[in-house]
Amino acid sequence: QIDPNNEILVQEGLIVNNAIKSKVLMGPNPATDRFILKHGHPYGVIESIYIYDLSGKAVYSVDEILVNEYEVSTSGLSSGNYIVKGESSTGIYELKLTISSH
Repeated sequence: QIDPNNEILVQEGLIVNNAIKSKVLMGPNPATDRFILKHGHPYGVIESIYIYDLSGKAVYSVDEILVNEYEVSTSGLSSGNYIVKGESSTGIYELKLTISSH
């Protein structure tokens, strides 16, 4: 999404963790050829990413990445809605992703 100032809008996913609340940011959403996941804390890391279609089938996964920011190519994914889940240094995150035509 683009706002009136031509800036990319991101979706924030709250980390699900009773002890710590932090954020994983994702954008652009809807995505076309790629999207980026970024941990909201400067020292936080994304550890894994799993993408599921709405039937619950895993369509993408990557483990042990341990980075603050990660770019995901959507080239192997069809247009539609997905759930992005994973683990970060501060807990488990879950986001909704829309992929528009490539």
